[in-house]
Amino acid sequence: MQKVVENDLVAARQTDRTLGSQEFSRWLTMARLISASFGETSLSLEHWQMAKELERLRKERLG
Repeated sequence: MQKVVENDLVAARQTDRTLGSQEFSRWLTMARLISASFGETSLSLEHWQMAKELERLRKERLG
C-alpha cells in the first residue's frame, strides 16, 4: 500500500509542480479518516482511491 501511495504522490507532483507537503498531508489524512469511518485501522487501496476522487472533485469545483 505504501508503494501505491508513493507512486501516486510522485505522479501528482510530476503533473503539478505546485503541489507541496501540505497537499500530500491533507490527502493522507483524508484517506486515513475515510478508512477509520469504515471501521478500518489501516489505509486500504479502496479508501485511498476514494480520497483521490474526492480531491479531484474538490479541485474541479474550485477550478
